[in-house]
Amino acid sequence: MRRFVRLALTVSSVLAAFLARPTIGAAQGVTTGAISGVVSDSAGGTIEDAVVRVSNLATGFNRTVTTRSNGSYFVGGLEIGRYRVSVTAIGFRPGAVNEVRVALTQTVRADLALVRQAVQIQDLVTVALADAAVFAPTRTGPQTTISDSQVARLPTLNRQLQDFIRISPQVTTNPGAGGELSAAGQSNRYNSIQVDGTTQNDRFGLGDTGELGGQAGGRGISLEAIKEYQIVVSPFNVTQGGFTGALVNAVTKNGTNRFTGSAFYTFRNQELATNDPFIAQNKFSIKQFGGSIGGPIIQDKLHFFVAGELNRSTRPAGGPFVGQQGVSGANAVRVDQATVDRFNAALAQYGIEGGSGASQSNDNPVGNFVARLDWQVSPTSRVVIREIYNDQKADDFSRSAATFALTSNRFKRSEQVNSLTGQFFKTFGNGASNEFQIGFIRQRFARAFDQIGPQITVTNINSPTVSGQTVNLRAGPDSSSHVNQLDQDFIELRNDLTFPVGGGNHLITVGTRNDFYKVRNAFWQNAFGSWGFSSLDDLEAGIPNRYAVGVAVGDDPVARFRAANVSFYVQDQWTLNPDFSLTLGLRAEAPIFLDEPGFRPEVERDFGRRTDKVPSNFTFNPRIGFNWDVSGTGSTQLRGGVGFFAGTPPYVWLSNLFTNNGLSGISQFTCDGSSGRPAPPAFNTESVQSAPQVCAGGVGPTTGANIGAVNTVDPNYKQTQVLRASLGGDHRLPWGLIGTFDALYTKSYNSPFIVNLAMGEPVGTDFAGRVMYGTIAANGRATTNCATPNIYSCGAFDLRNSSNDYAYSISGGLTKRMAGSLEASMFYTYGRSYSVQDFTSSVARSNFQNGRVTALNQYDDRAGVSSYDRPHRIAAAVTWTAPWKDYGTDISLIYGGQSGTNFTYIYQSQTIGGNLIGDLNADGFFGNDPVYIPNTASEYTYEQYTGPLVTNGPNATVTPALQAAAFDEFISSLDCLDKQRGQIQSRSSCRNPWFNSLNLSVRQSLPGLGGHRISLQADIYNFLNFLNNDWGQYRQNTRFSQVNLLPVRGFTAEGRPIVRFDPRLTDRDFAFAKNLSSTNYWQGQVTARYSF
Repeated sequence: MRRFVRLALTVSSVLAAFLARPTIGAAQGVTTGAISGVVSDSAGGTIEDAVVRVSNLATGFNRTVTTRSNGSYFVGGLEIGRYRVSVTAIGFRPGAVNEVRVALTQTVRADLALVRQAVQIQDLVTVALADAAVFAPTRTGPQTTISDSQVARLPTLNRQLQDFIRISPQVTTNPGAGGELSAAGQSNRYNSIQVDGTTQNDRFGLGDTGELGGQAGGRGISLEAIKEYQIVVSPFNVTQGGFTGALVNAVTKNGTNRFTGSAFYTFRNQELATNDPFIAQNKFSIKQFGGSIGGPIIQDKLHFFVAGELNRSTRPAGGPFVGQQGVSGANAVRVDQATVDRFNAALAQYGIEGGSGASQSNDNPVGNFVARLDWQVSPTSRVVIREIYNDQKADDFSRSAATFALTSNRFKRSEQVNSLTGQFFKTFGNGASNEFQIGFIRQRFARAFDQIGPQITVTNINSPTVSGQTVNLRAGPDSSSHVNQLDQDFIELRNDLTFPVGGGNHLITVGTRNDFYKVRNAFWQNAFGSWGFSSLDDLEAGIPNRYAVGVAVGDDPVARFRAANVSFYVQDQWTLNPDFSLTLGLRAEAPIFLDEPGFRPEVERDFGRRTDKVPSNFTFNPRIGFNWDVSGTGSTQLRGGVGFFAGTPPYVWLSNLFTNNGLSGISQFTCDGSSGRPAPPAFNTESVQSAPQVCAGGVGPTTGANIGAVNTVDPNYKQTQVLRASLGGDHRLPWGLIGTFDALYTKSYNSPFIVNLAMGEPVGTDFAGRVMYGTIAANGRATTNCATPNIYSCGAFDLRNSSNDYAYSISGGLTKRMAGSLEASMFYTYGRSYSVQDFTSSVARSNFQNGRVTALNQYDDRAGVSSYDRPHRIAAAVTWTAPWKDYGTDISLIYGGQSGTNFTYIYQSQTIGGNLIGDLNADGFFGNDPVYIPNTASEYTYEQYTGPLVTNGPNATVTPALQAAAFDEFISSLDCLDKQRGQIQSRSSCRNPWFNSLNLSVRQSLPGLGGHRISLQADIYNFLNFLNNDWGQYRQNTRFSQVNLLPVRGFTAEGRPIVRFDPRLTDRDFAFAKNLSSTNYWQGQVTARYSF
């Protein structure tokens, strides 16, 4: 009891000391910043009723406030930029602080000490510190700010935000998956991108980059229009929400009192790139050009800014091609022209045009346009109107060594986005301010083909060019793109009212953000059918082994629904004293579906789920953050906090409820004769022209009692929600350096999780302890124990929540803001990420199949290593300006090094005797069964075959003894496998090699005239590869989280798989081959820029 009393007295004394000191406000907006401070006299006393005038040095916009009784002042709602703060008071010499830089969402401190005077003399002027925003009292969590100077100087491959976001220590990348970025160990779909406060990310959740326009290789906004943006993962300010990964918060440039403009042209092609055959034998050309202009319409009153750019790119299609040279090993082309000709001839029998196997390129034209108008209506009112229009198109075609597609499998993507935003800022005499925002977004996306027809896949063809390898051949329109269109319309409304309470030491914000959403999603997989054949002989004879079709159910197979995401929040930014501030807030939000799917009573009867109900459940997200200026001099700060964050759900996961409910939408049906399913229908010219809607015997989803696969949802399901805590600090070091550390912990409270309700109870375990959901016959065919009645094609995929995901990281590094000739940052991050299931797909069935590779019970929701786990990462960005005054030279670079992507080795399915085998747990899904790692390789039974023993070697007899010895060597060479001997490989426990990326830029200013500036810039992307052909190469066995290791050739009488092992996998270059992508090779780029 005495200890408690002493503790209470100590805390009370500390708080009393804090509260006895002058306090200042610290509120700031989502798209703006603020300036606050204390005006005092030379003796340290505070000055009441001093007049503080804040003027934007570029636009002339100004605001005037008076200090409170404790000498504090606060000016919020300020446009990002540089300001002059001037102060006058009766009986004091005027003072001013120049070059106060206001950063996005931060409150910058600008204190002034005035000297008493009897007569007017020259003002006392000081200059603000360049890094004042870093030590802002409102900074609580880790953040990375990218200024317009960094955007202009640092090398950028595609002129998009993702090129710079990767500078953030809390962000990791997947080099094999385009612009996919993971923050704080979370899915790339959990990020949010805002431009001028309006959400610019694809809320349906399809593109890797997350940007609107990203599905067609575009970008959300022209870099020419970016003024500043920041990446935050734990802002404890509750006005920021809608994410559980990272928030990318950008603001656009505005016009000023001077006319300014720019024009640029960027070019690169094969002549400025590696002479590797992958680039040299394909078309490669990228041209980017654009510009901007801005200025006054009325000085100090009305300004405009417009920007636009066009991108015309042609890049090699990924993967091998017939006639390819210089590539060997795992990525070597496995077909020849004779095989392609035979495939085309077989297809022609049925009226199908296959296409070419030669090298191909993908075109990707992109256009981005931005216009903005800023109006200072009055000294207390400001209006901003901003318009963004994006138009992008992209060819989509690629091959892999294992699956060789002909050009009829190509499709085209097109996407148009229109975004209009209005912001209205108002300040009041009592220090209160209000920001109202309204935004409208219209997006249209579609995929298109040159021809209509089914997808044809022929599996397990012996390669005529690579000994011992097999290859799949594919032709016809991509089955996931047969009908694929997406229309999205958004209306966003946000209002934040901020007002001081208690003498100004409390700044209260009350606000709301409401998003209204309307979607039309026409996603019809297998609309024209998808046929599988076990050999070219079977194709020629018209004998399929598999057929999949999407059958329209009801009158409208298209998902159409309206939804809203509503949020309300209240916050107190409490400045206990100039050195310590707290941010306390509560944010409540919920998705609300305004339309409902159809009701199928059988689903409620069998699984207790109503198909016509989409849950709308509130989440409550309290947060508290702090910032402590430890030294009281702004040289050392400690910051942190803890709170809940909830993300707007990717609507694609919930749209499945509208398209797969058994009453309307699309029912996917598979005919392959396995797991109690019927055999494929007849394959002929008629079935090619008109996709059969039933299997052999007339069985289909619309016949009899059959419903087909359905999607359901737990009525208690909630949007993604995490608890996040952070602790960090910053310290000023000599030479203008700042040392920073950040520790971050994330624990899920509501994460999505999918189970298959139509799959029956386990029937036991196999020899390795794998949970079995059916039986495997002597011929290897698996039969799943489906729930009764089996009218759902053994598929009822239920979306629910789990709460076992977690991630943590700790990072440390140095930064130096632009002051003199150098701006730099360098950070190292160690982090781990664990999840129950990774939602890497838009389709429920695919997420169930591939979201986690496990041998456990499907309801076992223990966490495993996430697909977004990257333990080690180094990120650095440096810009150096040469010391000569005339015709400046800038040298800049961006380096990123990180752990490779992780994966699980799995059993590979094979067609043996007309049966597709390899479903080790008999759950009806192939490609998701992790391998058993034997104590000794002799525990497996191996099938002898003919093939090479070494990479590019001649064919030989690969005996069981040779395979066992090679497999044992392979296991020993990989620590991730060697330490798991005697057990089934745990999920994602193996990893691709470390990846390095270094981009270099040199910019040279040329003689100009009368304020007109000209510069030339040379960039080299993947500079390490430029220095050495073996450097800068991303090696991976696949971009996916499952890697085929052991082809299943049958089963022993004891139920153990009979397998093959390829001895070439003991060669690391074969096991982890170079990724065939243009970004894996060095490229040069030249840019000419004019500005005034």
